[in-house]
Amino acid sequence: MSGCDLVRSEVAKYSDWDVNTIVAISMAESGCDPARDNLTTSETHRRADGSVICIGSYGALQVGCVDYAAGGNRVGFAANIKVAHGLWQSRQQWGNGYAAWTMYTNGEYRKYL
Repeated sequence: MSGCDLVRSEVAKYSDWDVNTIVAISMAESGCDPARDNLTTSETHRRADGSVICIGSYGALQVGCVDYAAGGNRVGFAANIKVAHGLWQSRQQWGNGYAAWTMYTNGEYRKYL
């Protein structure tokens, strides 16, 4: 099973978001690699005063470290999709949950639809 097949099967467990859109975002974010972690300074999350909160984005959907609960599982594939879904849901309240991902807002995900 390919990475995108794995992403599709896990994402499909949550019926309220569009599976094709999320898989396309995953392809643009990580190449659908469930083990992909970006622990570079380009993924530094900071407070308003500039101090570092955490560094890193995780998994197939490159969920930022700030979106995980303290001590939360950042390495599990199913956990990554669950956290991503929670992030999507929280953003839906403001109008567009997909906008949580840069590859959505910049349109890169469209290449993979």
